[in-house]
Amino acid sequence: MGDGDIDLIVDVAKNTNLYGVQETGKSIKATKEDIIDFLAINILMGVVVMPSYKDYWKTSYRYGKIADVMPIKRFQQIRRYSYVDAYPVESVKRFHKKSKGRIDVPCPQIVRHYNRHMGGVNLADMLIAWYRTIQDSVSEEKKIKKPATERPIDAIRYDAVDHWPEHTEYQRCKYCKKGQASTRCTKCNVHLCYVAKRNCFVAYRKH
Repeated sequence: MGDGDIDLIVDVAKNTNLYGVQETGKSIKATKEDIIDFLAINILMGVVVMPSYKDYWKTSYRYGKIADVMPIKRFQQIRRYSYVDAYPVESVKRFHKKSKGRIDVPCPQIVRHYNRHMGGVNLADMLIAWYRTIQDSVSEEKKIKKPATERPIDAIRYDAVDHWPEHTEYQRCKYCKKGQASTRCTKCNVHLCYVAKRNCFVAYRKH
């Protein structure tokens, strides 16, 4: 990470703290390390996608490469106040096609920051290289637990027709909620315990 990159991150942290003061009366004390982590988390969220950003911290879906980097409350705080002001707006010379000459155009501060610091390197590309998340994103995505299946309607659950057991990967039992079942009902599409001491596969259709 070059000096220009660090300067940009420092500017973002500074403006974020100033915005926090304007909104709440006190700084959120964001550091350049906080901003780097925050931006990297957002990039990784675009690689390993979940329905809500809060899911990365939930017990059932927890994704360590995000949850271990920053607590959710800190992420939400920076998310709320992260800011680079558009002001002051400066005038810069740009080529005008119709007049075929250079004219003054307004340039917000955020554009000036980008042009001054990035040197043609996109910030997202920089942070992806910094964290090296792409190479193992596919394998990590497979490890995320799938949402629980929906409960079948009672008309199907209790009809006693074609409820066949099928051996699959282990998931939590839909009936007792305690056991890890490798038996799935092909009709109800739910996992149920089917062992010597606990036959939830049968009990599920009686209660």
